[in-house]
Amino acid sequence: MNQATLGSRLATLADILIKGVSFLLVLYMIGLMVFGAPLTMISGVAMLTLVLNWPLIAYRKKQREMPQ
Repeated sequence: MNQATLGSRLATLADILIKGVSFLLVLYMIGLMVFGAPLTMISGVAMLTLVLNWPLIAYRKKQREMPQ
């Protein structure tokens, strides 16, 4: 096998690897857009709910602990 053939095969192999990695990255980005955004939104709403309800929970706990 001469140098030209070896170089050509390495270039072809590198091209295939680059295209494969690019395809996997595109799939990963699509997965992030489809699954990452809703999960981020859900966790954000859960944290916001917790922050908004925290004073109410503390108030109710204080009311329960006070003797009637």
